[in-house]
Amino acid sequence: AAYTYIIMLTAMTQKADRLTALEAGADDFLTKPLDAVDLAARLQVADRILAWDERVRRASEATAESEERYRAVFESLHDLFYRTDRGGLITLMSPSSLHHTGFTADELVGQPVSTLFPYGSDYDGLVAALRRDGAVNDFEAQIHRKDGSQFAASLNVGLLRDSSREIIGFQGTVRDIQARKAAEEERDHIFTLSVDMLCLLEPDFTEDGPGPSWNVKAANPAWQATLGYSPSEVTGRHFREFVIFDDGLPI
Repeated sequence: AAYTYIIMLTAMTQKADRLTALEAGADDFLTKPLDAVDLAARLQVADRILAWDERVRRASEATAESEERYRAVFESLHDLFYRTDRGGLITLMSPSSLHHTGFTADELVGQPVSTLFPYGSDYDGLVAALRRDGAVNDFEAQIHRKDGSQFAASLNVGLLRDSSREIIGFQGTVRDIQARKAAEEERDHIFTLSVDMLCLLEPDFTEDGPGPSWNVKAANPAWQATLGYSPSEVTGRHFREFVIFDDGLPI
C-alpha cells in the first residue's frame, strides 16, 4: 500500500511534545499559529519522500513479481537443474530431482554433485571439458538414482563467475535420454539385421550443381549379401555409384 505522510499541527511547542508526536507515528511537526511558508516547505519535503517511497514500492513489487515468475518456472522444470559452489557441492537443486533420481532437492543440497555420477570417469570427463572449454553441451553420462539404478542423461553445463570473472562454481541441466538411447539401439539393431540394403546418406555441397550430392555415411551388412560390397567399401562413396536413377531425380 502507498505510504501516508502525516504532519501534525499542534499548539504544544516543547521538545518533549515533538518527540511524543514522532513516536506516535507522525512524520513531521508544526506548531500553531500555522506559517504558510513553513507548511509549503514541509509539503515539498513530504512530496519528495512520498515520490521516493513510491519508486521503492514499485521496484519491490517488480522484484517480487520477477521472483515469483522465476520460482514458478523453476518448480515446473522437467529437466533437472542444479548449481554448485567452487568445490562442487550442490547449492541449488530443482524439485524435478525427485522425479528423475528419487532424491528430493533438500537431500541433494550440500552433497557433492559427483555423487550423482555412478562412474567417476563420467564426472572426471565433464570436469575436464569444463576446465578446457568453459561450457559443455550434450555431454552424455550415466546418472545415479536413489534406488541404485541409473539412467542415460545429456548434460549442458557452464561455469559460474563473479563480477571479477573468478570461477565460483558451475550450473547446468540434466535431461533423461534413456528413451532416446533405447530408440537409437533399436534403430541400430534393425539397421544391422535387416535383409534389405539400408544406408544413411549425408549431403556433400562441395560439387557444382543445383543441389547437394549425397554420399553414403553408413551401410548395413545386407549390401555385401546383395551386391558384394562390404559396408566399409560403400561408406564415403557417392550413392549414384551403386544405384541408377532417372536424371530428373535430385539424388
